[in-house]
Amino acid sequence: MKNRVHVRICNRVYSMITDESDMYTAQLSNELSDRIETVSKQSSLSLVDAAILTALELLDNIKKNNYNTDSIRSQVNEYIKIANEAKNQVEQLNVIIDQNDAVIQKLQQENNQLSEQLSIAQSTLANQQEDIKNITEYATAKEQENVQLTEQIKQLQEYIQQIQNAENQPIVSETENNKVENTKTQTTSKTKNSRKK
Repeated sequence: MKNRVHVRICNRVYSMITDESDMYTAQLSNELSDRIETVSKQSSLSLVDAAILTALELLDNIKKNNYNTDSIRSQVNEYIKIANEAKNQVEQLNVIIDQNDAVIQKLQQENNQLSEQLSIAQSTLANQQEDIKNITEYATAKEQENVQLTEQIKQLQEYIQQIQNAENQPIVSETENNKVENTKTQTTSKTKNSRKK
């Protein structure tokens, strides 16, 4: 809202229209008056010359402030650019992290499956080892039984051989007796025949 205000600068009243408040405008006019009067006293200049030098000084300050503002604005824009780039990099890293998280989760699932398979395989192996142990013990027992049976068969064969030998011995003796008797009989016959002649 436009305001018409009256300000006093170096004991002169000026009327002006501004958007600022009366208090703010009065503060500006007082500061300007102080500056002009200070320049006028230090340099022994008229108020007009002092006002011109003050205006030049203020203009210089405005230029420098504008330059500083532009520089700061440029730096701020650069910082914003860097921040945006950093933000993009962070977003890309977040995408990579999400992908890695998915890969890690998949690997963990595969690891869990492999762990389960390994557990099953170990259990199966333990059962197979127990079966092998039982079979080995059974085979050992059977082998011992075979050794015992072989020994028994050997003893039985020896016993049968002894029986056969015992049975064959009398038969051989009887045959020899028959031969002797036959020989005696033939001898007796020959003797009788000789006597008859």
